Amino acid sequence: MAGIGFRLKKALADDTYTGLVKGYFFGSVLSSGPWIFTIISLSVIQIFAARYLTIQEADTFTTSITYTFAFSLLTFGLMEMVITRYLADKLFLREKRILFASFISILSPVLLFQVTLASLLYGFSDFPISYKFAGIVFHVLVSSIWVVMIFLSATKNYIAVALSFLVGSITSAVASIEFSRNFGATGALMGAALGQAVILGGLVWRLYREFQFYPFFSNEIFHYYRKYASLIWVGFLYNAGLWVDKILFWFFGPSVHISGPFYNDELYGSALYLAYTTMIPALTIFLVKVETSFYIAFRAFYQAIEAKKGLKELLAIKEQLILSLRTSAKPLVVFQSGLCLCCVVFAPMILGFFKLRQELVAIFQVGTIGVFFQVLMVIMGIIILYFNGIQKVIFLYATFFIINLLFSLVTLKLGFPYYGYGFTVSCFIGFMMAYGLLEKQIQDFDYETFMCQPIVSPNIYKIQEMEPLERAQLTPQI
Repeated sequence: MAGIGFRLKKALADDTYTGLVKGYFFGSVLSSGPWIFTIISLSVIQIFAARYLTIQEADTFTTSITYTFAFSLLTFGLMEMVITRYLADKLFLREKRILFASFISILSPVLLFQVTLASLLYGFSDFPISYKFAGIVFHVLVSSIWVVMIFLSATKNYIAVALSFLVGSITSAVASIEFSRNFGATGALMGAALGQAVILGGLVWRLYREFQFYPFFSNEIFHYYRKYASLIWVGFLYNAGLWVDKILFWFFGPSVHISGPFYNDELYGSALYLAYTTMIPALTIFLVKVETSFYIAFRAFYQAIEAKKGLKELLAIKEQLILSLRTSAKPLVVFQSGLCLCCVVFAPMILGFFKLRQELVAIFQVGTIGVFFQVLMVIMGIIILYFNGIQKVIFLYATFFIINLLFSLVTLKLGFPYYGYGFTVSCFIGFMMAYGLLEKQIQDFDYETFMCQPIVSPNIYKIQEMEPLERAQLTPQI
């Protein structure tokens, strides 16, 4: 996302309030677009559609939305990082014409898999056929948006992207409220699906306008699953660690059984979902400020190697890289700390505004602190991946997943006063691990660059052995 971060940074360079608001607004949309607008539209739907829905219908509707996000992210995590790596390589090689064909190639199996998954989820429930159909459609549309969001890092018109989310969210809210008048929960879910369809259509049209059909289909992306198989674990383990505590509370906590595999967690989950919105500013600052500054220094180091610069100059660039990372990250940590503190202090008022129970204040406060550590862990994991530290990130996310699983089970056993502490302790341990891994990675990355990676293809030695005379002829005569 550093490429689009540079374009957003130009808006901030105006040194005006308009440029500041514009830069951070579009940054938040591009870093957390589906999340932000879904939360806003859901809040509007719950406020205005409540007069047309019964309590059971409202619980069914919100549970379907939650399950869609949970299971679509868990399964999409299996391909997310591989697609990201493929896209990064294509952008680096300036092969943008093939991007839309790659998008179509990826979307096809995603649609097939997500239709199957959603059909299984709703197939074991006793919802009406019309509601099952609406749920499957909504699930597939959201899953498709996850795919297109990766490719949006290559687009230039971020205003069109933000407009797609805005129009789609308004459509979702209005259609859900209107359809719920006559069709209840089914109408509300179909309205939400209609809004997601508008978002997806706008985003796909944006990609088509920039890259067009050339060729129509490409299977090149599928070779990356063999070449970078370890990246599959990065995306999956992160999303598994993100959702494991919520899933445990669905099936083993004080949740309400809706139908089949669907459970509505009115306590733990609702408080934590609200706490997760505090991640948005940190992700936005990282996209607009931290990643772009770091990327400049990161590229400068490897460009200096290609230019055969001396060791002294390389070490100076390395120090500049470390300095840029620490300097740009400081405002992020300070702002996020202040936001976290404000949410903890004003938690009763925040929960009152969103019409959540006041007994959830402690879970929201503890969860907000946990989210603070989690977002820092995620950001440091991204930086480690820049240095190709895939195994380190796999170890980090696997540890986070296991600890969150075990600690959440312990808090479930201890009871309501301890809800949220397992998640927060897991995030803190993950943050400490990520910090240690990043420090080690940064200190050793110059050594790893020269000693742990091949400089030339191993085949060149075979060429030298088999064709010495032919290669000698290529040597210029003096």
